[in-house]
Amino acid sequence: MPCIAVRPPGEGQSGLQDAHKRMLGPLAPIFRRFGWPPHSIRTKVALLTLVVVLLPLLGTAFFGQWLTSGVLQDRALVQATDTLEKQARELEAFLENARQDVRYLAQLHSMRQLLYARQHGKVVEAIYWQRQLAEDFRIFARTHPTYYQIRFLDDQGQEVVRVNQPLGQEPYIVPAAQLQNKAHRYYFREAARLRPGQIYISPLDLNREHRTIERPFHPVLRYATPLYWGETWMGVLVVNLHAQPLLDMLYENDARRRLAGETLLVDQEGYYLFHPDPAKRWGSPHDLNTGESLTRDAPEIAAQVLSGRSGAVAYRDEVWVYLPIYPAPEERPDYYWVLIQREPRAQLFAAVGSFRLLAGGVLALAVGLAVLATWWAARTVTQPVQQLAQAVERLGQGDLQVRVPPTGGDELGQLMAAFNRMAEAIRQDMEHLQWLHEGTLALTQQLDLCQALRIAARTLARLLHAPWVAVYRIDGQGLWHDTPAHHGPAPRVGSPRQGPPWPQAQPVQRIPAVVGQGTWWAVYLHWRRTQGYVLCLPFDPARDDARAHGWMTVLAHQAETVLKNIYLYVSLQEHREQLSDLLSRVIRAQEEERKWVAYDLHDGLIQLLVGVRLHLNNYLLLRDRASDEAQAALEQAVQELQQAIREGRRLIQGLRPTVLDDLGLAVAVREMAERMAREHGWQLTLELEVPRRLSFVVETTAYRIVQEALSNVRKHAQARKVLVRLWVEGERLFGLVRDDGRGFDPEALEPLPPAAHSARPGIGLRSMRERARLLGGVWRIESRPGQGTSVRFWLPLPTGDEDHDPTHSRHRGR
Repeated sequence: MPCIAVRPPGEGQSGLQDAHKRMLGPLAPIFRRFGWPPHSIRTKVALLTLVVVLLPLLGTAFFGQWLTSGVLQDRALVQATDTLEKQARELEAFLENARQDVRYLAQLHSMRQLLYARQHGKVVEAIYWQRQLAEDFRIFARTHPTYYQIRFLDDQGQEVVRVNQPLGQEPYIVPAAQLQNKAHRYYFREAARLRPGQIYISPLDLNREHRTIERPFHPVLRYATPLYWGETWMGVLVVNLHAQPLLDMLYENDARRRLAGETLLVDQEGYYLFHPDPAKRWGSPHDLNTGESLTRDAPEIAAQVLSGRSGAVAYRDEVWVYLPIYPAPEERPDYYWVLIQREPRAQLFAAVGSFRLLAGGVLALAVGLAVLATWWAARTVTQPVQQLAQAVERLGQGDLQVRVPPTGGDELGQLMAAFNRMAEAIRQDMEHLQWLHEGTLALTQQLDLCQALRIAARTLARLLHAPWVAVYRIDGQGLWHDTPAHHGPAPRVGSPRQGPPWPQAQPVQRIPAVVGQGTWWAVYLHWRRTQGYVLCLPFDPARDDARAHGWMTVLAHQAETVLKNIYLYVSLQEHREQLSDLLSRVIRAQEEERKWVAYDLHDGLIQLLVGVRLHLNNYLLLRDRASDEAQAALEQAVQELQQAIREGRRLIQGLRPTVLDDLGLAVAVREMAERMAREHGWQLTLELEVPRRLSFVVETTAYRIVQEALSNVRKHAQARKVLVRLWVEGERLFGLVRDDGRGFDPEALEPLPPAAHSARPGIGLRSMRERARLLGGVWRIESRPGQGTSVRFWLPLPTGDEDHDPTHSRHRGR
């Protein structure tokens, strides 16, 4: 019979433990400290929970980091592209303004008269209008300092009129002896081939005088358009633009960014027009011929950047973002510049590195906290703690009646008792907070001082369960006065009496009773400097002083803020009334002055000119003998006098339309709109529902807004149908001017820097808005390209039955 070896009890477990020790090696004590191998359900649950938490956490963290890094990189490129597009829009807007100015100069009245005189061989008239055109060019250049030269060249390339304006200096008319022939210049030849209305824009290059590059370097951009009289080509209008302000935009943008990146501007061939290094600029053969270009500095990416498409490319340790700019999109759609923004890769994607570092730290912290929290919860969580957690959760959800039964006198029982006390205190505080919220809400809706004080007294009595709250006023001498804002059976001081001095710091003080015996709580509220109000209530020894002091302090701050707001509101009302009165006086004074100027011109200059014309006509009729030259001269004088009369009357009408004073707003608007419709061929619709004369200020403001709106339609809209509507509704005058013209984007005009107001459109829009705003009205414009424009406004009418001011009649004092 074989022998069977029997092991003693526990020998198998001892062998298993030895195997674990051999497997874990020196880490066995650490694992044993954390309960390894697991023997309890708590440990197993903790490990399972740890695995369930960590795996999704790590997976989500790594995926989120990868995804967010890509998003941040894309966002950095989008931001860089947006910044570059903003700069490009600024440059294109600058160039578009110059194109509009060239079109405006080509249509000047003096220009058209000069072309007419030259076409018909009228030498005397041509000389007169040549001088007038030169003066018009000089006046225009003074208000547009970005233009270097404005010239009119005849069909032989000879300069007829030229105005120079060196950068930073006053413009001047070039004498006839210094005028040059520019028939050999490329811009003259290019402009001569254009059709009427087209504009040639030259390359951006350095200015040349007498075929030599001007020093110091003076970059210019030339605009040229052909001038026609009928079908006959008469010459070319050439405007030289100071290009330095255009390049200064790039300097300013780099200065504002304050980063290591650089902005570049190259032409279509890659030659630098703007570069931080002055030595690399103007390397084109047409300029300095140094050969410095993008092709030389970055040959690997030059073709891509100069392709005429926008994009971004990584080059060496930098990221280059580029965007084409078309100076002449209509006439030369294949000619463009390239605006480049290059930044170090580390700088552009700095947010990605920072995010990865932060995400790694947060992930490590989250993993550590998860491990610690899991093991701690598994070892310490018990049923009473679960009950306490549930109670806390219910309390957080708003159940203020929740309580936990204490389990004993140990620390856990003390915690539960503390929770119960906290829950009760929270319930009471929430109740008080609700009362305080209701009182504060009622306070904030008050603009009446007495009512606000009454609400504050009622709220204070409710918070502290006081039987009464007295409200006294303290004057500058420290005397206390009764107010009608008392709450409950509050004691009254009767005649003014001296009370405790005003506190310097805390608004809540304990003071001796001013009336009777005992102690009061006093809540001081500032009103004006040394004046104020004080809320008094009896002191209760059984009340928790700290909590009562806190509630009174909070209410004091809220009430004092409301009192200050009421004071500011009262002051603001007074200020608005004063401002309205001042504004009315200013507008009246301005309009009075304009009327007198118009009347003086009408009664003086025009009458004299009419008399001269009559005398000259009599001379023509009664002359006995005269040469043909005298006859022609007299006839020309008559024509010029007639033109002066018409111009004088037009000036009078623009300064102050007399029909507005005599017949009112509706008739004045009708006369102006019908006259402009006849002149420009509009299909006009008038809806003027103004049943009575309005105040002088309202009529003047409404007329000027409608006048400016119709002027904008005439200048820019190219409209066929125009609607003008005025109507009175309630205490407001409403207005609408609508056209079916080409429209525009209003946001493209605003906001503008102050220096651009004189050189860009939009000043008329700001004038209309400011006129309405100064009267307390509202003005807005609605427009989209190709969908017409609507100008809407309303103006408040003065209260009462205030009619048109008779003192502003055109016959005043006559």
